[in-house]
Amino acid sequence: MRRRTFVTAGLAAAAGLPQAAHAQAALTLGQIQPENALERAFLDAFRDPALRPGFRRELLTAQVALALANTAPDSPPRMMQVREDLSVGLIYSSATRLAGVLGPAAPRAMMTGRQALTRLAGQHVAFNLRLVPMLTLEPEDIAEYLAT
Repeated sequence: MRRRTFVTAGLAAAAGLPQAAHAQAALTLGQIQPENALERAFLDAFRDPALRPGFRRELLTAQVALALANTAPDSPPRMMQVREDLSVGLIYSSATRLAGVLGPAAPRAMMTGRQALTRLAGQHVAFNLRLVPMLTLEPEDIAEYLAT
């Protein structure tokens, strides 16, 4: 994986959220306290690179919240423009995390991490955007995750 990055605040600080969610997101920016097995595996992998394969396995099978563009049943994933040349799909470790960053009315779908990454194949992904830690994945990283 060329550039998979565990990030604490760099992209989170640069990402421009819509104004309504921005104030709420500023309140949530900070170290997460793990509330489920996926978050525990994520924090462990952040602290110890040897535990990252376990996190990848957990991510693929755990329920995650995929941010959607709208509430239509066939809505595409929400893509957030973080730079002029880069947009990312948003996956959160729980519906609570997504609501805390994007707001309680933000459209979402609950699915396995594998399903979410499949829907975002070929895109860049931010996992737990505006939380610490967060993870960014490039299209090559997603392909490697899905191949496991």
